[in-house]
Amino acid sequence: MLIDDAYYVTKLGLYHVIIFGVVVPFLALRGRRQLTRLDGPINRLRHFQVTSVMLTLFAALSILTAGDHGMSLFHVDGRRMLVGLPLGLVVYAVAVVLMRPRWRKAVADRKRVVELFTPQTTAERSWWLVVSLLAGFSEEVTWRGVQSTLVASLVGSPGLGVVICAVMFGGAHLTQGWKSAGIIVLFALGFQMLVWAGGSLFLPMLVHTAYDVTAGLTYAKLKRTFPQPAPVASILL
Repeated sequence: MLIDDAYYVTKLGLYHVIIFGVVVPFLALRGRRQLTRLDGPINRLRHFQVTSVMLTLFAALSILTAGDHGMSLFHVDGRRMLVGLPLGLVVYAVAVVLMRPRWRKAVADRKRVVELFTPQTTAERSWWLVVSLLAGFSEEVTWRGVQSTLVASLVGSPGLGVVICAVMFGGAHLTQGWKSAGIIVLFALGFQMLVWAGGSLFLPMLVHTAYDVTAGLTYAKLKRTFPQPAPVASILL
């Protein structure tokens, strides 16, 4: 959804802004605190499954909200998509190249949060692909599609709406830490640029999904290089 048009924000729209702008970041911050307090290993498979359900619910709420506002989320401009595709490849490549040293350091330092993104078994890898696909779809629909449009309408400025929504998106990832959340704000701005370049949500969806798949598989490969002594057991987040 391009945020060129202003919308009257309904009650459902206000709920959407509050849920994804306040509630989700708060829960992410609380999740970060819980993560640092847990002493035992993390059940990654369970975490991937719960995350998949959550992302599905997020997408459902956002699509329902879009319908309530008459937003068109899934239109495709084939010409702009083709023109924007090289930019999408550049954004993906730059993101991976810049983030790989951080991934390596996080694994080498045995940071606990890495366990949330490091599929090891066949089942975990399968579910990580599901999580990546759902994240690419759900998060782009929610933040670049619906939330950006609603916030822009509320503040009366598309540019300011994008910035505020990017900060909200970073806040929704506070489980990964403050520094990572700050980097994710930049990612959000990059994905929004891809919306404008490609004329739809599909280009950032593709790049987002590809990045998440790459991150998880790279974490897993790096972990085999820097093995951690603690086995994975049945401790739920």
